[in-house]
This record gives sequence, structure tokens and C-alpha cells, in this order.
Amino acid sequence: MALLAGAPLIDHVRRMLISECRSVAVSAAVGSAAQAWAAAQSIPVLNDDLDMASGSLNGIQAGLTWASDLGITHLAVLACDTPRLPPSIVDRLVRGIENAPGVVAVDADGATHTLCSVWQVALRHRLAPYLRKDRYPPIREIQKELGFARVQFDTAFTNVNTPDELRSLEA
Repeated sequence: MALLAGAPLIDHVRRMLISECRSVAVSAAVGSAAQAWAAAQSIPVLNDDLDMASGSLNGIQAGLTWASDLGITHLAVLACDTPRLPPSIVDRLVRGIENAPGVVAVDADGATHTLCSVWQVALRHRLAPYLRKDRYPPIREIQKELGFARVQFDTAFTNVNTPDELRSLEA
């Protein structure tokens, strides 16, 4: 919910998604500021399943279920801490998926951005073993095991994880 150019980081990412996607939802913790913001914007809020391990994969699983209920075949995932992504990122990822179950972005610095990805909705049935509370491997490993394709971008992605990084991006 930190502000960049007067708008929350989440709103920068939402704008990217609505320009390329049919429907948009927000994965947010119950009672969080992100949940309140999304509700105020009339954006569906997806909460983690409390019976599964918490974390990003739980949010992706909720997104895959939501997308399936809407009859959508692919789920685009963008992290709110990457507010400055290349234009048409979702389109480029979708074009790069080919026969893979999903695709993940790799930036110009060679960094893999696991939460800048597209997932086939059919994967929701294959994620349960990864969501057990006693076994929660990094998403990078899951994407590799599932055979995700990789799309190379010619720019570096800026992650904003600290107030200093936010100030630097704002400048």
C-alpha cells in the first residue's frame, strides 16, 4: 500500500493488468489494507486457504480457483512490489507459454521473477502437494518441476521492498 507517484503500488500493477486481462482480482490477507483498498475499488479479493501453507503459492492457488470459476484458462500473476514492468508484459508471457503449463519472466539482469508469470488454470489440481504445511518449496522450484517456459525481457525489473528502494524509484 506504499505510495508511488501518489498511488499505492498495488494500483500501478492493477492498471497494467486491466489493460491486458479480462478480469482482475487481488490476493490479500483478511483484514489487510490491501483487502480494504481492493474492496473500495470493487475488485474481487482472494484470501489464502488457512488449511494450507501460507505464502504466494496459496494466493496463486486461490487465483487459479477463481479463474476456473470464471471459465478463464490462464491466470496472470504480477507482484505488487514490481510497479514498473515492461509494457504488454502479460501478452508477451502468454505468447511465450507455447506448450508449457506456465511461463515466468526473466529480466535483462538474468533474474527470474516467479511472481511475474502466467499459469494454466488446470494446474490448480497439481498444486496441492506443494501447499502442505510440512512441504513448501520455493515457487521457483515448483515452476521448474512443472516445466514452466521462460520469457526473456530486455529490461531489468525494479522490485520495491524497502522505503529506500521506493524513494529511489520515486526519484
